[in-house]
Amino acid sequence: MDPPAAVVDPPAAVAGSEVTVSGRCSGESDGVDTSFPGATDLSLAGTVIASDVPVIDEELEQVTVPITAGLADGTYDMASSCGRTTPVTKPFTVLVSPFLSLAPDRVATGEEVTATGTCPVSRVRRSASSVNLALGDDGAFAPATLDGATGVLAPVTVSVPADVSPADYRVISSCGGSAPLTILTRGAPTTEGPPDPLVVVPNLVGLTEQEAVAALHDQLRLAELAGSEERVVRQDPLPGDEVARAPPWLRSWRPHRGLSMGSPFRGGSPWLWPPL
Repeated sequence: MDPPAAVVDPPAAVAGSEVTVSGRCSGESDGVDTSFPGATDLSLAGTVIASDVPVIDEELEQVTVPITAGLADGTYDMASSCGRTTPVTKPFTVLVSPFLSLAPDRVATGEEVTATGTCPVSRVRRSASSVNLALGDDGAFAPATLDGATGVLAPVTVSVPADVSPADYRVISSCGGSAPLTILTRGAPTTEGPPDPLVVVPNLVGLTEQEAVAALHDQLRLAELAGSEERVVRQDPLPGDEVARAPPWLRSWRPHRGLSMGSPFRGGSPWLWPPL
């Protein structure tokens, strides 16, 4: 009897998206009798994502399943019971979600804007590649360098072309991230009324402390950094969260030795707060 084997297509995807699962789901033999399951459950990272998937002639019926929303990027076990004592597992990679942040998000023609963000690339890739940024329907805006190991876009600063018509745009990355950008007539004020009391948190994962500070553009600041690693591995608040302005009093947290789950830097957690 052939051993069970699962096929997941694609083998890596962003949390919240869908993949198809098929393959062989043969039973288990104790040397005398052989069990042939009529159905099986599928789970990812210990959470059931499909129940009672039909198994016909030891073949798993192809099924489309969701990738659990909220899973952090990394490799997890896609498991099927297949009527066996020990579930059959297949490695599956959850990718970082596409994200794009612009600072400032209101500029006049000829002025500069800096883009940061992430792209859903496989952690198996170890080479940097290029991601294109487009300004609405006007095509290419600027190329950005992508770290193939972390999915982090290196901060890129570009000048808004002088011939772009003043309007509200969306800057879109070729990997699926987007962010609003208002382009003003040169000479017009780049702010209107009081400043927005909410600040959108950029993605700092994969950045060094120096790169993280540069990516914040004085919209937010890092509180005390704890931990010994050189790059951010997690952050709180999360990318895309809107943070209310607050007095710049320091907030920091240090876990007990050996505890690093949920911390932005291994061994500690930098908090963010907006400047006055």
